[in-house]
Amino acid sequence: MSAPLAPVLERLRLHALVLREVKDSLPPHLAEHCRDCVVAANQRLVVYADSPTWSFQLRFHAPATLERMATAGRTFRALEFRALAKAASVTQRDGGPRVSLATAELVKTSGSGMESRELSAALERLGKTMAEKAKGHVP
Repeated sequence: MSAPLAPVLERLRLHALVLREVKDSLPPHLAEHCRDCVVAANQRLVVYADSPTWSFQLRFHAPATLERMATAGRTFRALEFRALAKAASVTQRDGGPRVSLATAELVKTSGSGMESRELSAALERLGKTMAEKAKGHVP
């Protein structure tokens, strides 16, 4: 594992663990709508639901969820449920995503210097494919 990525990977592991604990403290029909979480500044936990409707329903369970998590040894100052924002769709006429040549080149070169030769080669191949698509050579 690359040293610069270690803190990021550790943070991702923490978020996955906390999300699992949040889901375990909720009724199953609500837990399935929790998609991600972030441990924000000042021990504030933000949990993202798949829609505004579900985030609204989940808010009613915030006090009980905080209490259950504290009983299990994980204390947060506050718990917020928010809806994930839907990404704007930017597509070409053929329905594929728009990719600039600059983005393709960035992806292609981003693997250089990585410890993993497999990942480096995969990023280079992806960048080449993206460049071909941006130029219109690949449907």
